[in-house]
Amino acid sequence: MFFASSPFKPSALLGVFFLCQLSPAFAKHYRVYLLGGQSNGNGRGDAAKLSVAPLDSLGLDAPQTDVSFYWHKTQNTPNGNLTQDTWIDLQPGSGHGVNNPSSFELEFGSELSFGRAMADNDPNVNVAIIKYTEGGTNLHTQWSASGAQYLTFVATVEAGLAALETDGHTYEIGGMVWIQGESDTGAANAANYEANLTDLIQRVRQDVFDGLCPVATPSPSSSAGFLTASTPTSPQ
Repeated sequence: MFFASSPFKPSALLGVFFLCQLSPAFAKHYRVYLLGGQSNGNGRGDAAKLSVAPLDSLGLDAPQTDVSFYWHKTQNTPNGNLTQDTWIDLQPGSGHGVNNPSSFELEFGSELSFGRAMADNDPNVNVAIIKYTEGGTNLHTQWSASGAQYLTFVATVEAGLAALETDGHTYEIGGMVWIQGESDTGAANAANYEANLTDLIQRVRQDVFDGLCPVATPSPSSSAGFLTASTPTSPQ
């Protein structure tokens, strides 16, 4: 029904109706993976080396158009200026970005290779990653149920998922990768780490997953140079 006072012409309204009818064709179903932790979760990889042999063969230096990425940071860092709080193509630029060791111009974390592996594992799946990490944070307090980092992590996940829904997409949670540990190595907290990590996993499953989903917990290596992820532990 068209009203005499309507500022739109029937042809314009029909055009809008036509576009609305087409919109479901552009909607996708995503498998969303979550990434949380401290500086090793941020990532300290030098993005400039991704375009140099032998890493150039992996194709991680350019945006991965088949993997969507949503991230948020709360650290004041000189780099890591990749667009935040919106869905973009997965690409370098969300790394740690602070000294010790000195930051590179552009840094990256495990999200690049993880996203590539998940997308290559099943090309029929639309892969998406939501990342929130902060360097130097501990599990016992900052990632506890009332900790600032945990609350920000949950808020980031909720915002990313809401943005998918706003754009007409649907999703499922595929799992979570947790990379953290150094800030809890002191004698007062190391003995409680397993219990605190178990509590975190249970909270994430309750607050975010709404059910049982795998959680992988790679361990930082003990190398004296750049810290790299060792063989992941079995998913919990």
